[in-house]
Amino acid sequence: MSHPGTISATERAGIEALFQAFDPMRYDRDTGPVRFVTLAQLAKAYGR
Repeated sequence: MSHPGTISATERAGIEALFQAFDPMRYDRDTGPVRFVTLAQLAKAYGR
């Protein structure tokens, strides 16, 4: 994947398709186990 500032239309389409595939399984919508977090949130959760 490119840097966000240089992302191509093809890459954007792929990313959007990936997020759409996970949409029915989102934890924040109480529809499944997939939970999106930041690296900072992971570090805090695992004490690093």
